[in-house]
Amino acid sequence: MKCRIGTTTGYFEQANQMNLDEARKFGFVPDAFVCAGDVPQGRPTPWMIFEVMKMTCTFPPAAVIKVDDTPPGLVAGRNAGVWTVGVAQTGNELGLSEDEVLGLSEQEYESRLAQARTALEAAGAHFVINSVAEFQDILPQIEERLARGRMP
Repeated sequence: MKCRIGTTTGYFEQANQMNLDEARKFGFVPDAFVCAGDVPQGRPTPWMIFEVMKMTCTFPPAAVIKVDDTPPGLVAGRNAGVWTVGVAQTGNELGLSEDEVLGLSEQEYESRLAQARTALEAAGAHFVINSVAEFQDILPQIEERLARGRMP
């Protein structure tokens, strides 16, 4: 099965292009990207996700996974009827740089991480991971749910 990658962002086109140019230096080249300005409304509506699905010829929604580090992005995924994965540790909800995380006590870190996870779960994330490095661990769980007839 071929996996296609699309990105959605609230950034305007020029800012998104700068981010994509930087990401390409590290080998990240999405098949599609959509900015909020490309659709009638941004998050939490599903339009950006639907546009990526259209651009990548991906269907049905149960074949799509929305990975996001913000509650509005996860709500957009739920509104689109796709699987949603929240990113807690390296995302906006924790909102700290690596140096700032390293400067926290273990107790403070665990407390803040728990708050980030709770916010993402409250937004409807089907799964919450600490970083995108853990994403591959979610795929077998989604495949197993689909095999049992479960939908997002």
